[in-house]
Amino acid sequence: MDFNFENKTINEVYDLALNGFETAFNTRFRLLPKSFIHVTCKVIAGLYIVLYKMAAWIFLQIFPSTASYGTFKILGKEINPLIEHGNQIGCGKPYEATTFVGKITVKVLADGVLNSGTQLKSSLNGKLYLVSTTKAIVLADGEEQQVDIECTESGTAGNLSAGDELKFVNPIGFLGDTATVYSVDTQATDGESVDSYRHRVVTRWKTQPQGGALSDYRVWGNEVPGVYQTYVYTDDDSAAGVILYICADKESTGSRVADNALLKAVGESCTYDPDTGEQNRKPLTAVLDPDFDESYANIKTITEEIFDVYITGYNGDIDSMKDTAKTNIENYLLEREPYIRGLSVDNNRVDDISVNNLIGIVNEIAIANTASFTGVVLKHSSESIAEYTLGRGELAKLGTLYINGVAV
Repeated sequence: MDFNFENKTINEVYDLALNGFETAFNTRFRLLPKSFIHVTCKVIAGLYIVLYKMAAWIFLQIFPSTASYGTFKILGKEINPLIEHGNQIGCGKPYEATTFVGKITVKVLADGVLNSGTQLKSSLNGKLYLVSTTKAIVLADGEEQQVDIECTESGTAGNLSAGDELKFVNPIGFLGDTATVYSVDTQATDGESVDSYRHRVVTRWKTQPQGGALSDYRVWGNEVPGVYQTYVYTDDDSAAGVILYICADKESTGSRVADNALLKAVGESCTYDPDTGEQNRKPLTAVLDPDFDESYANIKTITEEIFDVYITGYNGDIDSMKDTAKTNIENYLLEREPYIRGLSVDNNRVDDISVNNLIGIVNEIAIANTASFTGVVLKHSSESIAEYTLGRGELAKLGTLYINGVAV
């Protein structure tokens, strides 16, 4: 049985109340608008709407997928409904943004002391960087020396690469005016988005810890900041081996492909409790680190399979639909993921990519724009295919969308 919980307006409730009074008294109230009955019905309608909307809002807070993200003050206490769900299940708060940390090479002209907090600025991104620790500069130690720095702002906008140039905000007599990034110690990440955090909370509710089951590795892996999803497989070459494929959170890291630092962090999270450091997570016999050197060779990054889509014979206005078509096809491919027996939902498999599904997407857009098309072609590795099933650690990505032979 379906129940519709729809908002009503004050006027609708007012009319219902007035009709109820008229039915009960078997008469029509044709008095002045400010008569007792009319005023009473207005008051009832106002009270009803307030309670109705409050009940509807509370109902939505029951579920992590619909809980509000924001601070609400109720009876003197401030709460964030979605974060409360995260705390209850062990996800904690959303991950905060981190800052860039690295080393620079400075040109030494004379002896001196470089104080912590000395400012440098990048012409590439306009961000300020501070010297992390006070350092005695001695010319005899070399004309070029390394200094630790840290960005003053959090987020990926402050990231630099080796070779990038910085300039001292205030000239320093015993150093050259410019410095060069020598190495990157920590690449910054953006703060976790609401959508990413909600996904993590919902995933954790679905996969409760069971002492080493497939879902446990997904829980432990997803605890690491910067991880969007974890795909768990048994190692065909080792009876005790477990292989994890990690999908990075593109919103915070800039790419779904995980770097080595993130892979190692996942290995540690699956082995050690992050709060106590105790090795109480994966079973003792399960092998994530076959080389036993904490390199965690069995933890790998996902690979992105590139698909090109060709829409042929479209007879409508391409400019008015190309953005919608590209977005919908991109989202379709990004939502595909490999099927893992025991971890994926059997009745909702999303590991197949097919031309038929793409035709359905394009057909809806064409109908909305009163247009038609002759067909859709799907290509992978330059070969036309009708269907593709994602394998171990594979995710899908749109390469180029062509409409009537023109890339959009």
